[in-house]
Order: sequence, then structure tokens, then C-alpha cells
Amino acid sequence: MATILHWGPYYFYPPGGMPVGGAYNVVWGPDDRFGGGCTVNVSGTPLTHLRNTLVAVWVSDMSLAATDIGHGDIDNVQHTLYATFGNSGLDVVNTINAWVTITKP
Repeated sequence: MATILHWGPYYFYPPGGMPVGGAYNVVWGPDDRFGGGCTVNVSGTPLTHLRNTLVAVWVSDMSLAATDIGHGDIDNVQHTLYATFGNSGLDVVNTINAWVTITKP
């Protein structure tokens, strides 16, 4: 049976805000939680305190990287998660509330 792990919220504050049509890259790691043949999903919600303003984000380019930093015959693999948030709303996004879900076999 699979194990599902859910972490968050993580708050990101793009410098100067993420403009409409803009993108913001986020990195988690290196972190051992991303190893062992897992799948990862990142979800995000924009936060706003403005009334009658549409702010929206999408998430794309989620990827896991494995880097072997070992020496000689010793393996030491570090796993890092990358994701890109985009702004598809009608106003600048100043805060992103993100969650990471990992599924392991």
C-alpha cells in the first residue's frame, strides 16, 4: 500500500510581487524525503487582502533532481524538488501558500 505524505503550508514572497503573466521558481532541498522512488505534487494558492481582486496561480515544471555528491566508491545522493508558480490572475501576487504531497510505494 502506498504512503502519502503532505507538508505545508510553505509561504513564498516573490520580491516585488509576481506580476500578471509572471513566473516564480521555488526549490526545496536537498531533502531525503524526496528519495526512494517517490512521486511529488506541488499545489499553491495565492493569498490576498484586497477586496474584489482576482489573483490566481498555477504550478508547472515540478521536477525532482538527484545529485550524487559521493567520493570514490561511496554514494551520497541528494534529492531536490523544483517547481514554478505562474500568475494567471488580474493583479500582482505578493504571497503564495504552497503544499507538497509525496507518494511513496
